[in-house]
Amino acid sequence: MQLARTGWPSEAERFYRKALARGSKVPLAEQVAPGLGDALMDEGRYPESRESLDSALAMGDPTGSCQSSIGQLLLLEGAEPQKALDLADKAIQIAAHDVEVRYRYDRRERGQNLGGSGAWALKAWALAQVGRRAEARQAIDAALKLVDAAQAGSPNYYKTAPAIGPDLRTVLRMGVAETQWRTGMALPAIDERGYARTHFAAARDADPKGKYGILSQQRLKQG
Repeated sequence: MQLARTGWPSEAERFYRKALARGSKVPLAEQVAPGLGDALMDEGRYPESRESLDSALAMGDPTGSCQSSIGQLLLLEGAEPQKALDLADKAIQIAAHDVEVRYRYDRRERGQNLGGSGAWALKAWALAQVGRRAEARQAIDAALKLVDAAQAGSPNYYKTAPAIGPDLRTVLRMGVAETQWRTGMALPAIDERGYARTHFAAARDADPKGKYGILSQQRLKQG
């Protein structure tokens, strides 16, 4: 997972496959199978990625990550934006339920969870692709409000978190970068290409050594 998060999908794939070979000794549904699907997506191996993500989804998707990843894959392929939109909506519902349950037991987490901001940004991207511009802008606003709330709840996480690591602050940093990158991907379809650069820059600055920071830097170099 560390390799996948930091822009080394080929190496991540190798270790994911080793984990899969261990069978029931690893949590396949929640980590390995969707992680492998994401790594294959990052390698541009879209049919294999879809197969892995579909397998993971069939085993359960408690966080909505599989639905979100499949939606992203469809949009990268330029295929089935309406299906990607449906998947984003499901991921949003799962994230909202997850946040509600955890806040019920630990209110200290309030403001420290992105609450499905990445799924909202995915929804914006899909809405933009189907030509629903006003709704896409509303979804972007919803995504960015969740990011702002998370940052307000953890104001020092950029300064105190290591650049690489599995701690809460790093997870938040990655989530911010994912949301900003997806927002940047949505904006050209609603004729806001200039603002896309702003969000790609925000993703790069949030997690410069993470995969979404790296992808955003590539977009910025493309002009």
